[in-house]
Amino acid sequence: MYTFTEDCMIGHETIDNEHRHLFAMVNEAAEALENPDANYVELLSGFLRDLSDYASYHFEHEENYMKEINDPELPLQQIEHNGFIRLVKRESLKEINPETARERFEDLLGFGEKWLYHHIKGSDALIGTGRRTGLSLFEVPMTFSDRYLTNIAFFDEGNRRIFEKIQAISETAGIFGSDEHLGEVMRELLELKKMAAEHFTAIENYLSGMGDPSLLQQRKHYEAFVEKVANVNIDYVGRHRKEYLEDLTDFLLYWFSSNMLLIGKTIGNA
Repeated sequence: MYTFTEDCMIGHETIDNEHRHLFAMVNEAAEALENPDANYVELLSGFLRDLSDYASYHFEHEENYMKEINDPELPLQQIEHNGFIRLVKRESLKEINPETARERFEDLLGFGEKWLYHHIKGSDALIGTGRRTGLSLFEVPMTFSDRYLTNIAFFDEGNRRIFEKIQAISETAGIFGSDEHLGEVMRELLELKKMAAEHFTAIENYLSGMGDPSLLQQRKHYEAFVEKVANVNIDYVGRHRKEYLEDLTDFLLYWFSSNMLLIGKTIGNA
């Protein structure tokens, strides 16, 4: 059971309410699963139908909002959304065996719970956050330059290392064509997750010492970035793997570059 808490909110009333409804759908299905007298064939069939319909309805709203604000994460979100809907519809077309319906329902429910939770926390929570500098994807410097420097050693060195790591992942994703390349990308993403978590903690401690009022909001954004990197799952994006990885690294580089400029102003002016 997942609880819709404040850290799942992105600040857009319609989207937040739709996320809340998705949580409720999954939790209601989990409760129904505990009824030993339930017809699991009907429950599973109805859940897959309702999930596909409502998720499609919600994803359309979310993507339209991202178009309105020109959010550079949109191509990545579209691949993730399409992959989720494709998987749910594929499951809907499979025959349901009454003898295994409960077990299959439980497995699919577990997948749905985790996917929705991590998608909201790691993707949706970042909607609009890269635009806080007012710069577009094409205006943010995509090489580590003096513009990012603050003359605070831990901040500049940590930023440089993360920036270069994302660039390295981007280069590997650009030549993606085999399981070997995929394995390398996933290993580098794991390293990026650890590197980012450590660096963000150091920045949070620094901001806390400054008494910076944006600390809590910044922490939420950092947690969403780490969540996104930690839960990359390309199994359900089908033939779009290379495109997905390229869009992912483009967005990570854009978001991190924008954040460096934004937090750099705070720290640099302290």
